[in-house]
Amino acid sequence: MSLLPSWCPPYSSTKVDPSTGAEIYCICKKPDEGDLMVGCDGCDDWFHFKCMKIPEKYSHLVSGYYCPYCQAGVTGKPLENGELPRTKWKRKCRLDNCYEPCQERSKYCSEAHGKLYMQTLLDKVSIPNHECKKFVGDMVQASQDDVSKFNEMGAHDFIDRDIPKHTINQELFDKMIQNDKDLNSLHEQVQVCKSKTFPDLKNNLEALQRYITWLETVNNLLNAETNEIDGNGDNDTSKTSNKKKTKKKKGTQRHKVKKICGYTRILEDVTMTSEAFMAHYCKLMEDEEQYDQEMLHGVCIKLKCNKHSDWSSMRMDQLKQQMRSLESHKERLDLLVKTRQRQLHIQYYEQLLLLQQQQSKQQQQEAQPEPSIALIQ
Repeated sequence: MSLLPSWCPPYSSTKVDPSTGAEIYCICKKPDEGDLMVGCDGCDDWFHFKCMKIPEKYSHLVSGYYCPYCQAGVTGKPLENGELPRTKWKRKCRLDNCYEPCQERSKYCSEAHGKLYMQTLLDKVSIPNHECKKFVGDMVQASQDDVSKFNEMGAHDFIDRDIPKHTINQELFDKMIQNDKDLNSLHEQVQVCKSKTFPDLKNNLEALQRYITWLETVNNLLNAETNEIDGNGDNDTSKTSNKKKTKKKKGTQRHKVKKICGYTRILEDVTMTSEAFMAHYCKLMEDEEQYDQEMLHGVCIKLKCNKHSDWSSMRMDQLKQQMRSLESHKERLDLLVKTRQRQLHIQYYEQLLLLQQQQSKQQQQEAQPEPSIALIQ
């Protein structure tokens, strides 16, 4: 089971308001009052878009919705591959203000929106006829007479690339891109993911795996010692008890596998080797006064522990779910960075073109001779 989002309350199975008898839904446990809701494909409950932090304009983009409880393993069932389910989304139409899903094998919801999108791009790069020659000349100059560089200027990903340093208008670049608060904030979030959140979570996963291996070694040592005492006939208690028992057929005797719980609150606190821990454990078992002790060096040593049942696999599932969520968050951040950069690049080139046109107009005006006083008179 994984952690729920911070805004999601603990699961409640209540379906009926005890005071009114009305059916209630969602995490808010309120009746259906006509607000936009989405049905969970895991538990079949209904949830408000507002309560789930989903903008209502995304209503047509939901392909398969799973509530926070199903995504955390509290309700519903895992998928066939054993993974917990996640909400699936349809591809959004490429047109900025359209939130309809794309048609099959298309980037647009309709042919009309495809044409509108292309027309919008053409309008953004349209150049007056008298400026065309100068614009092409500037492109040739910027490409340094290199045909391949000139062709790349029209590539589909041109707007997503970094602006070439030798063509940057530094003042305009700093004002529009370098100092953009939204873009800088997204870059900071990406950096935190890469330098802190991802490494910390990866270290936690590796630490848990190392501890599980350590615990398996401890339990193997425990069973090896138990088998040795029960099987070699040197233990006095074994001799006494064997005399009282009837002789069993060869090969029918089996030793019950013993496993200590092994739960520990902080994995890093367990620093001793498996052999050293086992020696402390055996010494503790020989002490009648401390025989019922439940913890040893911060590790639960109960053989049958209902309190911490299956704790290691639950913690591992929790960390893996956090890793998947973090990967999705990182993908979303990368997409937001790319989208914001694209917007800023378009705005930058538009402003740069406008600035060049104004400078060109000013130069033409300055180049025109002023009328003489005689002509004015």
